[in-house]
Amino acid sequence: MKIAFYIHHSTISAGGIFTYSIGILRQLVNSPDIEKIIIITSKEVADTLAEFRKNKKIEICIVDRKNILVNLMLIFWYSLNTITLFIQSFIPSKKFSNSIKTYFTRLNP
Repeated sequence: MKIAFYIHHSTISAGGIFTYSIGILRQLVNSPDIEKIIIITSKEVADTLAEFRKNKKIEICIVDRKNILVNLMLIFWYSLNTITLFIQSFIPSKKFSNSIKTYFTRLNP
C-alpha cells in the first residue's frame, strides 16, 4: 500500500502536534503493509526529518508555499473544488462529481 502523509509547515512550533506526527510516521514506517510513504511538507519540516531520509519506504515531497505559482494553483484548486461541491448539491450524480473531483485533484500541488 502507498500512502501520503502531510505534515503541516507550522507543526514544528506547535510542539505536541509535530511530536504526534513523527510518532505516527514511525508507526507507518514499521508497518509491513505499507510499501511507500510520501511525506508532503515544507522545506523547514523536511530539514528536521533526517532520521527518515535513508529509509527506502520514504519519499519527501516539498511544497514551497512561498512560490506564487503554488499559491495560485492552490487557490484555483480550492475554487474548482468548491464549485464542484456546489454543483453536486443540484446534480446528485456521484459518477459526475467523482470524475470531476478526480480531475481537479491533479491540479492540487
